[in-house]
Amino acid sequence: MYKSSLGPKGVGAFLEEEGGVVWFYLFDDHREESKKIVTALKVCSRGHGLKSKDFHLVWDKTGTRVGLQIRGELWAVFDTKKLKSRYSSYEPDGAPDLPPGAVKGF
Repeated sequence: MYKSSLGPKGVGAFLEEEGGVVWFYLFDDHREESKKIVTALKVCSRGHGLKSKDFHLVWDKTGTRVGLQIRGELWAVFDTKKLKSRYSSYEPDGAPDLPPGAVKGF
């Protein structure tokens, strides 16, 4: 599985599954090739029971934060201006635990 979304300023996110582990990456397309990945979050591991259709990359109204939705709920957010992240580790029967400020605007 691989999904990506590039924002208006050359910063974006991508999601990939490698060896049963799902990763969410923030990247900056303006950086040199070996330094394009800014940070990465481990979303979930083997046995998560998720399919590609369960994951969506979404942008907030300002176009400066990109989020990861799993089955319609926001589980992670990258702030592309501050290059910071907020996330909850995915649990199949759990619920995301992001602070209200992190989800506002999505």
